[in-house]
Amino acid sequence: MITSRIAADAGDRSDGWFYGGPKETTVDTYLLKSIITSAVKVVRMDNTPTGETFTDLSAVSTSTDLNDVELWGTIANLSSADAIFISNGAVMKQMFFRIMTAGAYTTSGLRLWDSTNGSAAKRELVITNDATNAFRNTGWQALTWTQPATEMQSFALNPQSEETLYNTAYPWYKVTFNGLSNITATPLLSRILGHYPTDGQKYLNATAYVGGDTNPAVAPTSLATIFPTIDDEAVMITPTKPASIVRYVFRRIEDFGARLTKYLSTDGTYKLFQNLVDPSDGLRNGPAVSTIPPTRYETTWSMPTDMASVTKTWPMTDGTTLTTTGYIVTFTHASITAPGEYSPAISVARVKKFGPTAVGEAQLTARTLKGVVINRVGVMSANTTIEKVNVTTGQAASLVINTTDDFPITKDITDISFAVDDKLGGRFVDGAEMKDVEMEHIWG
Repeated sequence: MITSRIAADAGDRSDGWFYGGPKETTVDTYLLKSIITSAVKVVRMDNTPTGETFTDLSAVSTSTDLNDVELWGTIANLSSADAIFISNGAVMKQMFFRIMTAGAYTTSGLRLWDSTNGSAAKRELVITNDATNAFRNTGWQALTWTQPATEMQSFALNPQSEETLYNTAYPWYKVTFNGLSNITATPLLSRILGHYPTDGQKYLNATAYVGGDTNPAVAPTSLATIFPTIDDEAVMITPTKPASIVRYVFRRIEDFGARLTKYLSTDGTYKLFQNLVDPSDGLRNGPAVSTIPPTRYETTWSMPTDMASVTKTWPMTDGTTLTTTGYIVTFTHASITAPGEYSPAISVARVKKFGPTAVGEAQLTARTLKGVVINRVGVMSANTTIEKVNVTTGQAASLVINTTDDFPITKDITDISFAVDDKLGGRFVDGAEMKDVEMEHIWG
């Protein structure tokens, strides 16, 4: 048997590791998927008796000042022939509108075209969901359509215009009303955002902001302005298997639905962590306003046996690529219950990981760990779960020590196999502070 002693102060109030355990280290690479842009170009077209008049609304419709915009002009000028053109130099799959004042009129809905012929908006798209109700609903609302089989072609909005914007070729979208009448109020909007297909999205390297320092009291830094959709994704990469993630939250995010924590498996799929415990509730807990010092949250899980270390190249927002090698953990939305624009939680993320490989007690021969004998516990204030882990492979098994146990006591565990030089470690999963613990390992 091998006898081991846990450090004098261990448990959920400390790192709670023995045999060297993992190091608490910064996140090696942390990336945010850039899924929404506010840099859309918006042009209003008034079909007046004297001809078409174009007005550039790009600045006001993408401003964070949330100024109201008369999207189609005044009541007197509003008609079914009026239009707005929206683009950002890329093919979109959705558009989001922040409607400050709903319109009041009779219409059967909106119509949407794109620029398939390369010179004008000629192909009408099938709108699958208009949450704006033809701009008669307020708040953040989405317009969704069936993506055409062929991509859009760029065209200049108005070649005769003296404005540079209008002479620049973009894949424009054209939005109009269908059968507009009985107008008593025009809709007022403050922002328009574009949502792009997943394969066209790029990543923002936020390593310096999230994992660049082990000091939890760093100045808060806003990572980005994120508009949450089901495609939203944050990626964490570490060179060795992470045992948990620690985040110092300066300000919580708004509640837009449940979030998922997954890892990349050896079979190439992303799987949910089992026995996940997230006191931050997907970063929805924490102060409502930016507060110093931040609140510390540690998300833990049962260590998977099939985490994969892969080399992957990420397309970045600045046009470059970034290649990383390591274990990948992702944070995504399970659903979006109340879409809206927000700044994400301002936080510093750190991970506890298994490693480096020198940590842990090496096995001199191949063998199987079958149980643990708890000889002594000096102090324990609550039932406590401990994981015994093959640090090399990540295979783990848990056991529970109860305050009512009479020591010494034997705890059987699910067999953990060790090859030569595999290393044995362990950690506290949950419970309370424990001191002066002595245990022996039962090998098969």
